[in-house]
Amino acid sequence: MNVLLLDSYNMIRLYIILCAMIVCSCLPGQEIIYLENPSFEDEPRANFPPQGWFDCGFPNETPPDTQPSSDSDNLIFGNTFPPQDGNTYLAMVVRDNYTWESVSQVLSFPLRKGEEYQFSVFLARSKDYLSPNKRGDRVYYTIPTILRIFGGNSPCDKAELLDKSPQVVSGEWEQYNFTFHPEDDYRWLILEVYYQDDFDSAYNGALFLDKCSPIYKLSNGVSIKDLASIELLIERIRVCYPLDNMVDSSGLQLTHAEVIKRSSLFESALYENGLKWFLESISFQNLTRVISCLNSIQCEDLGLLLVEAGSIYHSEKLGVNVEKERKKIEKLERKCFKILEDRRLDKGIKSYAHAYFEKLNTEVPNCE
Repeated sequence: MNVLLLDSYNMIRLYIILCAMIVCSCLPGQEIIYLENPSFEDEPRANFPPQGWFDCGFPNETPPDTQPSSDSDNLIFGNTFPPQDGNTYLAMVVRDNYTWESVSQVLSFPLRKGEEYQFSVFLARSKDYLSPNKRGDRVYYTIPTILRIFGGNSPCDKAELLDKSPQVVSGEWEQYNFTFHPEDDYRWLILEVYYQDDFDSAYNGALFLDKCSPIYKLSNGVSIKDLASIELLIERIRVCYPLDNMVDSSGLQLTHAEVIKRSSLFESALYENGLKWFLESISFQNLTRVISCLNSIQCEDLGLLLVEAGSIYHSEKLGVNVEKERKKIEKLERKCFKILEDRRLDKGIKSYAHAYFEKLNTEVPNCE
């Protein structure tokens, strides 16, 4: 490749990056903390918490269980209670020897001192849970319990009790909502089953947990009850809002609705036709806009992959013989799909809609 064409290639790459930076309208801080494996999915088995969750129980006591078994001939402690979501859930017990079970998980972003958060999880009391104790006796774990939620800075560090549930008496799934006001910054979340308030002596009880929500920061006035409204808003943008109405006279400033619309269109185009088709079908100016939108929803890795793919594609249009670079686009496409499979783009869109909920409602008209 001669020096002139090499300079052109690098200039294109630099220009794409600079354009994406100019039109970037970045999300100010993380608004939604997503948990790993929030629905406690794993292979059903006793004494093994679901993947993504760390056992914080007492020494010489068994860990929590992943329930229930799908094999009616191999039930775990005789439990047939169905999940609220997915195939499995978490089961934790309190014991009559003053020990109880808990699990923890490191958070993708810390809980911050002075902020307000909301969180929900489905809980149910065990109605028929027969398990051996340390003496070898098979006893029922059915007395009602509560859930306690702690923040900490190491796997089982119960530095602050963030909130607790009332006594869980229902034998059916019910959603419980919690509000956190951390007095310090915390990187770990601990979920702990505990005895009901004012208990006289230790007893045997079990608590089932399923379908945790993300942890939502409430600084923008959006609570858990508004999640359906957020999803409807995003769908309204995808279906009803034309891109031509989202560009101001300067041709540079992105509206919040455009950020969501272009990010969604990129995902759809990639799945339906692939990365090369997407590059062929989009103008250079709109390519920079898509990169900016991906940056705005905190999908910078996806934006950088698109910068690299766009640089390769536009260098081909300059007449450079880059067969190897064409194969690189296919490799970049596989990396893009990997990010999409992890739902990072979907999470980013929801985080962005959560942060700019009120402004988006003024930008986006109602439509049939």
